[in-house]
Amino acid sequence: MPARLASRSIFCVSTDAERVIDIYERHADAWVDARLREGSLYERGWLDRFCALVPPGGSVLDVGCGAGEPIARYISGRGYAVTGVDSSPAMIARFRARLSGQQTLVSDMRTLSLGRLFHGILAWDSFFHLNHGDQRRMFPIFRAHAAPRAALMFTSGPAYGEAIGSLEGEPLYHASFDAAEYRKLLEHEGFAVIATRAEDQTCGGRTVWLAQLRLPSKQFFRSDDVDSQRGEVESNDNLYLRQGGAITSTGRSCRTNTGDPPHRPSPGGFGASIFSR
Repeated sequence: MPARLASRSIFCVSTDAERVIDIYERHADAWVDARLREGSLYERGWLDRFCALVPPGGSVLDVGCGAGEPIARYISGRGYAVTGVDSSPAMIARFRARLSGQQTLVSDMRTLSLGRLFHGILAWDSFFHLNHGDQRRMFPIFRAHAAPRAALMFTSGPAYGEAIGSLEGEPLYHASFDAAEYRKLLEHEGFAVIATRAEDQTCGGRTVWLAQLRLPSKQFFRSDDVDSQRGEVESNDNLYLRQGGAITSTGRSCRTNTGDPPHRPSPGGFGASIFSR
């Protein structure tokens, strides 16, 4: 889909962002049917990496869960207790019909405050419908619901900007920071990036982020914890290994800046980016 918005005014884009919930509410059946017609679970690879960081039988918060197909169904099938949260009552009704044994809640993710912690948090094809300010404010919300060493996985765009997709002919808003800003937002809340890949063609062209909440720096680790503290970070054609607060790669190294607060990058376009929902 075209991703640049040169022809749309700031007012129009802002209005589009506020209409996302209503669009999904009106077209819940169409969205679910379209996703199920795709047939294959191309998200499986990333979901398995996420599940590898969640203890068996652990709890997973699915933020923007939609109708629970196919993500929540797959996660619950792996034996995890899923709590699905979506701002669309129509989507939650369909979730309950499909996954009656799981907990659900109609709630806007931007004001979410459940008063409990989860071993894993997903914001798959949902978080990127928020504008930049709302996305920034979501990271403390993720942190507030994260148990020690909780996994966090979400999808974004590959570059800073805004894009308008379409659902049943209606404009569907998306926004993204660039990779550097997402790293800073994660680091600021104590999450270490385990893996990320821009426009992953094995996953429908999605840009995926997988992170894990760090233990407090003064805690010691058992030997069997070491591998889980060292994760792959995939960025374009480079492969990085994270150990502690440093990220290194063959031939060059860089380090994370965990002390500086997040900042807004210079605006840019998505180019040929793909948003999938």
